[in-house]
Amino acid sequence: MKNNFRALKATLIIAIFLLSLLAVFIPSISVQAAGIIKGEQIVSIGYDTSDLTDNFKPTQPYFIDVNLTYSITAALPGLVVGVLEGRQTAIMDLEVEEMNDWFTASVTPNTVNAEINTEGKSPNSQPTIQITLDETAPARNPGKVKIIITCREVSAFGVVLPKREFSLEIPFTPAYLPIISVEPETNLEQTSPSDLAQIKIDLENQGNGITVVFMEILDRPEGWLVGLPSKVQLGSALLEQDPKSTVTLTVQPPYGFGYHDDTETIRVKFTPVYYAEQTNEKIEGRPTIENIGVKSRGFSIVGIEIFLPIIIVIIVIIYLIYYFLTRYTGIGKKS
Repeated sequence: MKNNFRALKATLIIAIFLLSLLAVFIPSISVQAAGIIKGEQIVSIGYDTSDLTDNFKPTQPYFIDVNLTYSITAALPGLVVGVLEGRQTAIMDLEVEEMNDWFTASVTPNTVNAEINTEGKSPNSQPTIQITLDETAPARNPGKVKIIITCREVSAFGVVLPKREFSLEIPFTPAYLPIISVEPETNLEQTSPSDLAQIKIDLENQGNGITVVFMEILDRPEGWLVGLPSKVQLGSALLEQDPKSTVTLTVQPPYGFGYHDDTETIRVKFTPVYYAEQTNEKIEGRPTIENIGVKSRGFSIVGIEIFLPIIIVIIVIIYLIYYFLTRYTGIGKKS
């Protein structure tokens, strides 16, 4: 009987010792048990290409709809879904990376939830990317925005779905922005009938691409001679080119004989145009119209040459009459 009691006492001591060891190692056992079943999260990313059919105009916001689907794979996918379904959800964080410094972008919402599944289901809401280009966005210089989706780790009931990151780059093209400045050195030039007025006009390309400026004289006064180059090409400062040029408007007032004090207005149209030789594409911007006045003042003897032959004939006739009178009639002779 005494031996049985000692055996029972020894058994209790061993049991208490084993329970103590078990208590010490329970955390590590739990951690190991948490990763008994592992799976992988998968996100499929797409976007609506119809949102990119037009080139993006600077300063105007554009929206791109992103399509997401979520699923998982695992050695025992049915078991993983069975364990997590209804108890855990997949959480995805979204952010956009601006690949160029001439636009801003954001995504809404920036966090979405999805059901743990193996079929590929959509999250509770689909994100939208907003892109706004600066005026410095270079025309027809391709840009892109990158969307990054981070799936948070899912860990519960012995199942672990590790954190995973996905990304997608979406390309777009800035539209041509035609902006030019037209600065005549004066809006009223004074000259004389015999002089040629030369008025310099400074042009500057303030848009986002190489620009050809077409120039057209809308109104020219009758009898006045007006000249101006038909076009000039301006570089783009965004492409480290010279965006400035100076053209000269020449005006020759009428120079008929007599005194002149005439003021006329010449209307000139400047039209910025983008032209792509590769695609034969031509984009015309809003024209600028300048009214430039020219005042012609002074006396002009030019034009008297028209009457010189008549004057010479009259002088000859008078001389002949005088000659015959003095020769045959004696008129004009001294007595």
